[in-house]
Amino acid sequence: MCRKSRHVGFTLIELLVVIAIIAVLIALLLPAVQAAREAARRAQCTNNLKQLGLALANYESSFGSYPWGEGPTLDTYWSPLALMLPYMEQGPAFNSINFILGSANLSGPRIPYPSGGRVPVNQTAITLRLNIALCPSDGREALTVAVGHTNYAGSGGTVPIALSTGCDGLFCKVEGSSDPDLVSLLGAASGLVVRVADVTDGTTNTAAFSERIKGVGTQNNDAIDTGKPSTTYYRIPSTAYFANTPPAPYTSWRGVVQTTYDNCQASTTIFTAGSGVDTTAITAMGMYWWIGRFISGRYNHVMPPNAKFCTAGGINGGELAFGPSSYHSGGVNLALADGSVRFVKQTISPQTWWALGTRAGGEIISSDSY
Repeated sequence: MCRKSRHVGFTLIELLVVIAIIAVLIALLLPAVQAAREAARRAQCTNNLKQLGLALANYESSFGSYPWGEGPTLDTYWSPLALMLPYMEQGPAFNSINFILGSANLSGPRIPYPSGGRVPVNQTAITLRLNIALCPSDGREALTVAVGHTNYAGSGGTVPIALSTGCDGLFCKVEGSSDPDLVSLLGAASGLVVRVADVTDGTTNTAAFSERIKGVGTQNNDAIDTGKPSTTYYRIPSTAYFANTPPAPYTSWRGVVQTTYDNCQASTTIFTAGSGVDTTAITAMGMYWWIGRFISGRYNHVMPPNAKFCTAGGINGGELAFGPSSYHSGGVNLALADGSVRFVKQTISPQTWWALGTRAGGEIISSDSY
């Protein structure tokens, strides 16, 4: 008597059901994995800002003041990060920089912009990739300049004038001296070098560093950033401003900041060559960590996190509102002058955001208003 052998296996329908179940489980698991990875990236970003805060405290302890926000107009626009290199375990990089070579009084090539003539002695430093200056959540590589990118910038306060020496923040533009000796320059400059004693609002209520996503393209271009948030900036009328230095009493300065904010919010004109401006004034964000200008080394507290970027006359001399931005969900990390790091929601009220940007505005900030 013959028995037929019976094959045991899955039918096609059973196989499709199993595959469907696996696909559903992956779909459910993937967002959780992505959220966990972003949480790790955000933690690394927070740690970077924490290290910058510690470096800032050590710098202040050594010199009795905070570093300037932008170097003097000797074609040496060095940023806070450049001055803080020894306190970020980058002593060799700091020692490789000639901070005055290339300045106007020495008739040398323009420094530190890499697009112009470069001074060979500074080549190593300005092409250096600083991991501490990069947020891992900003993984896109849309900048076409392959040197010295940064995601972190120092707070220049609420003054919306790029070339202003008036400053109500922690990192100010140093101006007004032709002395090439930096030691003498720190004493002779008419611009501000801020001390702890000048931070009367308290270091726990004063912004030091925040983050900003890198832009698209390079300098002297009008590439449009279609991402969200975007680094493309909008055009606002320069007639909206009547001063570049906060007056006394300080409360009257809020009118200038409010006007800048309102004009930026209402603007629909992208700042490009087609809008009747010179493309040499258009520069991608975050290109050079060593430059203290608002396109790289500094930001201001006019627009809240992840809001529009706006300018009236480009990045060098015009009124501007260049705030922080990030790819973290809902806001940005902010390092305060006391070394702590807070996550600030993009829904923060403009008034609270402005208060965080000032060092001596006399505002009272509640810890639950962030």
